[in-house]
Amino acid sequence: MNNNKVVLADFHIGNLIISFLKRNNVSQAHLARELGMATPNVNRLLKRESMDTTLLLEISEKLKHNFFAEISGDIEEGKAYILIHTQIGIRIETRLKELKMTQTQFATLLDVTPAEVSRLVKKDSFDAQKLLKISRLLNYNFFQDFYQYSHHSEDRTLDEWAFIMKRNEELAAEIALLKEKVRLQQSHIGQLENDLGTKFDTSFKGPFVKSEESISPELLEKLKVMAKHYNIDFETFLSLAINKGTKILIDEFESDDTIEGNKR
Repeated sequence: MNNNKVVLADFHIGNLIISFLKRNNVSQAHLARELGMATPNVNRLLKRESMDTTLLLEISEKLKHNFFAEISGDIEEGKAYILIHTQIGIRIETRLKELKMTQTQFATLLDVTPAEVSRLVKKDSFDAQKLLKISRLLNYNFFQDFYQYSHHSEDRTLDEWAFIMKRNEELAAEIALLKEKVRLQQSHIGQLENDLGTKFDTSFKGPFVKSEESISPELLEKLKVMAKHYNIDFETFLSLAINKGTKILIDEFESDDTIEGNKR
């Protein structure tokens, strides 16, 4: 990872945005129109200390101001920058590997369960205040991974070229990690299909539901047992199960004597 500023001050994201709007004579109504939101909703949003990094990226893009650099104390006036939609969970996982820290050890530091950390490293977006805490715990400023200053190639220093080459290597490693995760998931899904004698539609672009509220607690627990048995990411498994029919899937699973023996 790049050498970045690790010292991060506390911040109130709503106040940072309000301050920018005032300095540049931009109304909250204008920001609301840019975001496709009602002005009262933006007013409430800007009272919050934190927000999701995906929304902060959108606001940075709409206002043409790098709030991630401002949080980092890394504003370079007059210098062009590129905002990056970073796979932040993978960046955190990469940092853990650099520190030779297990997810269980990180869970203890973060005061959450190992299961929560397992979900966390798969996320593409984070609450900004949580990301601040993680940055401090791992001694790495993840906010700087959301942007890169742009230079003309002839003006770049050797250090900048070294950073670009290093970042390309990191991206290649992250892509390889993603491909391996996909390969393993496909392999585990294939084993599930073989055991149950069925086929799943894996062409979906994301989960079919955004919550687990529509599934009874009893069925949900059974699905979790199945996902763990086949070592399939639970969100992926839940999507497959809902597409197939959760009750049908569970009945097939529980009626298979061989699988029942394996579970025990």
